[in-house]
Amino acid sequence: MTAVHGADRLAQVLQEHGVESVFTLCGNHTLRIYQALHDVGIRLVDCRNEAVAAMAADAAARLSRRPAVALVTGGPGLTNALTGLVTAHGADSPLILLSGQNATALDGMGAQQELDQAAAASALCKWSAVVTEGDQLVPMLRHAFATAMSGTTGAVHVALPSDVMTSEGGKEGFWVAPELPESVVRTEDVAHVAELIRAAERPIVIAGAGAFMAGADISLQTLVEQCNIPLFTLDTARGLVPDDHRCVLGYGDPSFNPAAAHMGDADCVVLIGRRLDFRLRFGDDSVIHPEATLIDIHNAGAVVDGNRRRELVATDIDGFLTNLAADLADYRADDAWLDRLQSDNPLRRPETERHVPSSDTPEGLLHPASVVDALRDAIPP
Repeated sequence: MTAVHGADRLAQVLQEHGVESVFTLCGNHTLRIYQALHDVGIRLVDCRNEAVAAMAADAAARLSRRPAVALVTGGPGLTNALTGLVTAHGADSPLILLSGQNATALDGMGAQQELDQAAAASALCKWSAVVTEGDQLVPMLRHAFATAMSGTTGAVHVALPSDVMTSEGGKEGFWVAPELPESVVRTEDVAHVAELIRAAERPIVIAGAGAFMAGADISLQTLVEQCNIPLFTLDTARGLVPDDHRCVLGYGDPSFNPAAAHMGDADCVVLIGRRLDFRLRFGDDSVIHPEATLIDIHNAGAVVDGNRRRELVATDIDGFLTNLAADLADYRADDAWLDRLQSDNPLRRPETERHVPSSDTPEGLLHPASVVDALRDAIPP
């Protein structure tokens, strides 16, 4: 009978979560893991350095809206990947960063590349831990995937000592995972938010990465289309509703979007999966009118800033928006409000105003706007 090692159990957990590829750069601490991943058919994507491995996994997570995995060796292998880890976490991207580590028996003895890796990553992601015994491995890895996708989605890190990866021991249930909040749609919350919106004359919706990660494409479009509500998006939320939709106003940052400069005229602002961070001037009165009704719809357990008081709704974003649209079947915002914002919408400018003429580019050189034009022609709405 073939022995099952920690690395084999790790590969099984990755398979269990639908992982088909792992972005990586080889190192001594990860060799046994490589063998296990190869044995179960998980593709190893070799990267030039550890930062690239983390950033490639981040990109895969954003595209798929599912956790993606980067695997790096210990010590400087991990520290090289930390920039990718914090970038993913800042974008609410569910990156799973796995790092090899020296054997636990050598802790404190000056092992090669010895480092408290869990501590090094802990301030840069949602959750960081080290597996110190084989019995912890499976439940900790499952918790890592669940944590990356719960509340405000984001990056996590797990350090994998080499002796845990090569040992045969390990039972499930030795390590009990912390309980994660459950996202539930409450009828009373839907009715309350519907009442607040119904009382508004100039509502807007600002959707962020939380709406994107919740898969709220259809529910968000149904809500704004049916109720005629202007929609601004930030970061990965762009494209949840196509740019050419009549309710879409583009990027929700007044610094880059003339239409967003009018957000302060709204009497009701609905945040969906978005914090009041620097993009929204931390909720400053210049961006959100001091007398406007501010509603914050987010997944249960999501990070909520304290920058400004508002109506907080912890729920399941996609399910909540579906129910909210149904409750607001009798409501429609004034066309004049949407038309006023659309008059400054950069997405509605003629094509001739959206790029630099090729004649302005020195012969033999490619203007960056030409690349944008080519991408616009190739990428669907």
